[in-house]
Amino acid sequence: MKLLNKIKIRIFLVSVLLISCQSNETQDEKEIMNIIQSSLIKPIIYPNLIEKNKIHLSQKDYDKANVILLIEPEPLDSVWYSKVLANNKFTYVLSDTLLQSKLKNDNFVKMMTMMNGIDLNKSPHKLRKINFEDIKTRNNIVRIDNKDNNPKGFIYIGEFNISLIYFDNKRLNAYTEIMGVRKNNSGITAKDTTRLPVLLKKENGKWKIKNL
Repeated sequence: MKLLNKIKIRIFLVSVLLISCQSNETQDEKEIMNIIQSSLIKPIIYPNLIEKNKIHLSQKDYDKANVILLIEPEPLDSVWYSKVLANNKFTYVLSDTLLQSKLKNDNFVKMMTMMNGIDLNKSPHKLRKINFEDIKTRNNIVRIDNKDNNPKGFIYIGEFNISLIYFDNKRLNAYTEIMGVRKNNSGITAKDTTRLPVLLKKENGKWKIKNL
């Protein structure tokens, strides 16, 4: 009887440990996805292609000023850009599925992840669907399900995907990719034109983007 009770206790403790690990993994991914959504999914606008000092933009203005297909961490004119962000409403499409990384064979990505103890060949925790109830959005840059349903008065900035998130063994470093489809100034869109590698580090219990 004592042996049976010990076995039951061990099974219970292992179950609790597994549940706790899964909970931590999920929480880490939620936090990382929130950081990416709030930091990297934003309008890219070039002031030299906008009427001077214009703050309130139309979709046509935005399409004209979004001249190259990339995601930049810093705007070119931060004062003007801050005013534009504050005075306009934007939308984007974000897939609810975490995709496979496509930059695994990039030498820079290989070196960056290897130096931080991250193995891109090791299967990550398979949280493939994003629960958008967990994603915090800003009031004037919001996610929509389909660009054809863009609300009136909102400027559509593009469609984005996030890759699966890879961690080191201690779960202090992480790697993911953000992929985006944007218009250029000729109105052409190119699928998967933007692929941005993102390295993150956990400091004092909080995740921060490390490589931008």
